[in-house]
Amino acid sequence: MKQKSAVIGSGVAGIASAIRLAAKGYLVQVFEQASGPGGKLSERRHGGFRFDTGPSLFTLPELVTELFELCGKDPRNYFTCKLLDASCRYFWEDGTVINAWHNSDDFAKEVGVQFHFNTAVESVRVQNRRATGLRAGGKDVDFDLIVSDVDVVNFYKKLLPAHPLPKKLLSHERSSSALIFYWGVNKNFPELSLHNILFSKDYEKEFRHLFSEKSITGDPTVYIFISAREVPDDAPTGQENWYVMINAPENTGQEWDSMVCNARKHIVSKIKRILGVDIERHIVTESHADPRSIENDTGSYNGSLYGLSSNNKFAAFYRHPNFKHSIKTLYFTGGSVHPGGGIPLCLASAKIIDKEISAI
Repeated sequence: MKQKSAVIGSGVAGIASAIRLAAKGYLVQVFEQASGPGGKLSERRHGGFRFDTGPSLFTLPELVTELFELCGKDPRNYFTCKLLDASCRYFWEDGTVINAWHNSDDFAKEVGVQFHFNTAVESVRVQNRRATGLRAGGKDVDFDLIVSDVDVVNFYKKLLPAHPLPKKLLSHERSSSALIFYWGVNKNFPELSLHNILFSKDYEKEFRHLFSEKSITGDPTVYIFISAREVPDDAPTGQENWYVMINAPENTGQEWDSMVCNARKHIVSKIKRILGVDIERHIVTESHADPRSIENDTGSYNGSLYGLSSNNKFAAFYRHPNFKHSIKTLYFTGGSVHPGGGIPLCLASAKIIDKEISAI
């Protein structure tokens, strides 16, 4: 009889882990509190515009193609990516300019992975130092091993409260979060590229605000991502979808409504100052995400995007490992654990636990 495994969370690391477990011969069930897969790798639509809500850069595509190859499939039948030449344009205050996956669960279903959406896991059961099952949807389910793709702090706090939370998880500095505006713009701006960065005059001051003062500087670095440059259907003809992001501190109870309002004014002013455009006049639809909604929508503790910060040379050693010595058959993936955040490292975390788990 095949062994049963559970994956909690269907972010990119959770899906990759599920596929790798299925390739090893496990029966795999994925439990996801949201209505669909992807985690931070999601989208939103309004006013005829489509916006990515999370990662907008993708490197190391071999970590994705490897997932198909493990299952004996040709990656080209499922996954394609386009190598871009000059994909980013950088702007400084002095005028200097330098050019510098949809339906992500389909393949997992094809190889036998079962998904349970809108199903939050309530707790993980541990007996005799082994993870033996979980409770979800008011039901207890037995499993031979469990993989968590949940933010590791929230995992201990909410799903494993009877076991000590490693002190370093709370004692060390958290990573930054983000404030993102999704603007539908009724004009084309040929001077902008796919990725655009408007730098702060004082980078050190910006990060002092983020990590020491837990606030947002009046002159933030602004990142503008316009996916319609490569995917024209993401915006109506003659218009653009602007994903406008600045760094934000983790959520520690700040007065976010006023912070968001002030930050928006500073962003609009900076765009006008550097690009010579009064973007306010061209915004026809708008929404935003801040550390509060990021925490609520993705389960990221305090809205931190990458778990612990990477602000010192020992940061990599402070990250929670991909397993727990005191609880066998329990494994951890995702951006809050080793080796870190971002699509490639999340995929790498799934590959790490793959090497730790025996094939059936």
